[in-house]
Amino acid sequence: MALGETWTSGRCKGWHPLYLASDDNDSDDQITRLYAFAVKLRP
Repeated sequence: MALGETWTSGRCKGWHPLYLASDDNDSDDQITRLYAFAVKLRP
């Protein structure tokens, strides 16, 4: 999980990107997934 810098333009101006990654552990039964969300932090 990682929190990015505040966006300074666009539809989500003032929000932060939050990135999530799920590892497959070299398993044939699991899938590596990457997610990105826009989150607004409160002071």
